[in-house]
Amino acid sequence: MARTMGYPLLAGKTVTGMQNFVKYFSIVIIALYFFLAVYILVSPRFQNLPKEVKIIFSVFLFLYGGFRLARLWTKMRENNEE
Repeated sequence: MARTMGYPLLAGKTVTGMQNFVKYFSIVIIALYFFLAVYILVSPRFQNLPKEVKIIFSVFLFLYGGFRLARLWTKMRENNEE
């Protein structure tokens, strides 16, 4: 039987270091999506783009970041229930 390197949780489960890394990495990427959406809206670097394009792109990034956040939250809840 293979032994996993991890630390025990309250319910007798173990979380490996890689699972922890993936969770925190996903949180950082989601935060980057939200930051990029705001940056596109307010940054002078994108002043050559029409306002409508900036808004559409920012809304898309906000929605995608929200989608990723919902998937991560659902996945974390499912892992806690097991």
